[in-house]
Amino acid sequence: MSPKEVVLTQDGLKKLEEELSFLKSVKRREVARRIKTAISFGDLSDNSEYEDAKNEQAFLEGRIITLEKMLRNARLIGSDEINRENVGFGSRVLIKEIETGEEMEFTIVGSAESDPFNNKISNESPVGRSIFGEPAGAVVEVKTPAGLIKYKILEIKQIIVRGFIYPMTDSGNHQGDQVLIRHKKLESLREQGIEPYGEKYVVSHSSTEIVEKFDELEGKTVRVSGRIMTRRGHGKVGFAHLQDGAGKIQIYTREDRVGKENYLVYQDLDIGDILGVTGEVFKTRTGEVTINIVSFKILAKALRPLPEKWHGLKDIDLRYRQRYVDLIVSPEVLHTFVSRSKIIQVMREFLTGQGFLEVETPVMHTVAGGANARPFITYHNTLDLNLYLRIATELHLKRLIVGGMEKVFEIGRIFRNEGISTNHNPEFTTVEIYQVNADYEDMMVLTEEMIAAAAQKVLGTQKINYQGRELDLTPPWERRSLLQLVAEITEVDFAKVPDDTAARKIAREHGLEIEGDETKGEILFAFFEEFCEKRLWGPVFIKDYPVEVSPLAKRSLHNPRFTDRFETFVAGKEIANSFTELNDPLDQRERFEQQMERRAAGDVEAHMMDEDFLTALEYGMPPTGGLGIGIDRVIMILTDSPSIRDVILFPTMRPKEQ
Repeated sequence: MSPKEVVLTQDGLKKLEEELSFLKSVKRREVARRIKTAISFGDLSDNSEYEDAKNEQAFLEGRIITLEKMLRNARLIGSDEINRENVGFGSRVLIKEIETGEEMEFTIVGSAESDPFNNKISNESPVGRSIFGEPAGAVVEVKTPAGLIKYKILEIKQIIVRGFIYPMTDSGNHQGDQVLIRHKKLESLREQGIEPYGEKYVVSHSSTEIVEKFDELEGKTVRVSGRIMTRRGHGKVGFAHLQDGAGKIQIYTREDRVGKENYLVYQDLDIGDILGVTGEVFKTRTGEVTINIVSFKILAKALRPLPEKWHGLKDIDLRYRQRYVDLIVSPEVLHTFVSRSKIIQVMREFLTGQGFLEVETPVMHTVAGGANARPFITYHNTLDLNLYLRIATELHLKRLIVGGMEKVFEIGRIFRNEGISTNHNPEFTTVEIYQVNADYEDMMVLTEEMIAAAAQKVLGTQKINYQGRELDLTPPWERRSLLQLVAEITEVDFAKVPDDTAARKIAREHGLEIEGDETKGEILFAFFEEFCEKRLWGPVFIKDYPVEVSPLAKRSLHNPRFTDRFETFVAGKEIANSFTELNDPLDQRERFEQQMERRAAGDVEAHMMDEDFLTALEYGMPPTGGLGIGIDRVIMILTDSPSIRDVILFPTMRPKEQ
């Protein structure tokens, strides 16, 4: 069988012929009318209607060419001719590598449809070529760089007769046709001796620099590189916009400037292609700064079309999965992540400016500690040991305090095997900070000053808007007692609740689901989470938490049932947690033992016993203030982003096929 041959059933042939007739008669007339109407609007250098119509015309003609080629090369077969015993196009094949026993399953497709990530291999690939036409049970040899590999065909599950057809998508944008056309253009470039994936291109200016320094650069030659984001043209002239890391700039191309052959290459370029261009700076009559190019070089041919510029990437799921496309077509998304980098940089500079030392601690732990959270578990082959991805950096940083480092911080990734929501991602970024001879009151000051500084430096103001509500980050922030806040909102004063039994009775009366062994402190905290958190806007520090829910915090000197701990709420989100650190090793051991009892009772998030950390405390840790801030949530607030996935470049996603 010729690799160019298209296999079609009679029904498939009829559908293609009907489609071709429709495109040639109806669609061509529609597109021609659109182009004529767009031309009547005037200036083609800034005419999006004309550009859109020309793009549609290009897709249409490409599809017509594709269909005509398919029909010329089609070979018809009837259902009675299908050999269901041998591997052919559309066969779902299960094979086994004889030496290793590894099994693989895939569908055989034409070369243009090859997609190994979705288990589709070409009949022209090494494996596909070896098994094509073979029956179940056959053993074949495949030549690879590592030598010959033998495979046995275990099963041919089904056969679907189809050829190399890229069907139109349901949206009618001919996505598959565009891919096929771009592959053909790639082949054409190479046939002309043009390398479509060029070497580095030395640039002289960014797009933004040229626009901002127009008075200085007018008439001068510049070199820029970027991705084609829009294209329009008429006859022997063309306009396009190139997008680089700084922004966009218009380019102007004339046949008599770049030469006829080069202009033909230029006309065949697509939106998404990456170019390097050289030319003089000028302004069009509409006042747009433009480069009149004298030469260009293709740096990368885009084989997939970008989403239509007027729609952007609206599929939220696709935005997170294909962040690289999201960044290309959505300038506001790129701006968010530029802001993220700047915010973290300001935090780092703020802390180092106050004498803190940045350190790095292990990501894999033998004990998951520093927070109440379910860990991810991994396995180390050489040590034959289960390890936990860290749920906090706290306990290792406090070991450094024991060792004599008096002011330390770490910005790092944390991993918690928990739910996903607009405020939660299984891996996220925190900054944890520890300072000798400080307490949680000092950490409040540090928190408000650092976040206010980030807002001022990155946004130019400490008074911002988050999701339609005003938020003033100017220090000092409000401080509220958790006990008093619960009493104010729920009218239950836990200071007057006599014991655990009475607290449980009150919890049931308020509709809280409890196990029946909770302490008064745990129920007080449950009241706060259920009835108070959602009413906080902030910025506000909620302080003095029950000792039962604060296993690493120092007891309050005023009331040993509470700890010197606060949580920070901004825009209704908890962004920080802080303690005056517990440095009594005996008290810490007792707290760990209580946590281990909770684990034994089924609480998978309760703290583990960390004997090495207790050993460190026994050497003596000075009075210390500690603070952890969720950087992703801070960035959500400062960039007005509604979801944590909007500020994490590659959020955790379920594989699409599942």
